[in-house]
Amino acid sequence: MCIPTWIITLNRRIKRESLAASNPQSQPYLVFAYNKQGTVWVLESEKAPAPREQKRRKDSPFEVSPTRKQAKILENNLVFMHSDSSSTTVPLKGCAIKDVSTTDLPSRKWAKRFQIKVERKTSPIYNGSKIIYLYLETSWEKESWCQALRLASCEDKEKLS
Repeated sequence: MCIPTWIITLNRRIKRESLAASNPQSQPYLVFAYNKQGTVWVLESEKAPAPREQKRRKDSPFEVSPTRKQAKILENNLVFMHSDSSSTTVPLKGCAIKDVSTTDLPSRKWAKRFQIKVERKTSPIYNGSKIIYLYLETSWEKESWCQALRLASCEDKEKLS
């Protein structure tokens, strides 16, 4: 009995897709997100002005000064590499990753940058802060970092498939 080649091809495709669905590391967009690295600008929440301060000083903008860092995502952590070869690890499990479209900060320069808010309500995540803000240069970078951070912070891997 001869089996048509289109049935064999279809059967192979179904097997390949079921293997990819069962292993999230084999899905290309997840592999890219797990290996995300690049330059980000970091602002700790303590350095941002309180909302009351902002209202008082509407005429003189409060300048924030994020620091430039090399960052990469390793497993469920965001790792900042410093110029002296040391590193700081930010655990992402249980963090809320928010895409911030506008900022309340009346800063001239950084209000126009693309911002992501990383927050954990239960414990500090970076230098005693429960909230950090990441600034990126382009909207594409912001979207790709936001997706990678959300995947790394996800506690339930079944939600990914």
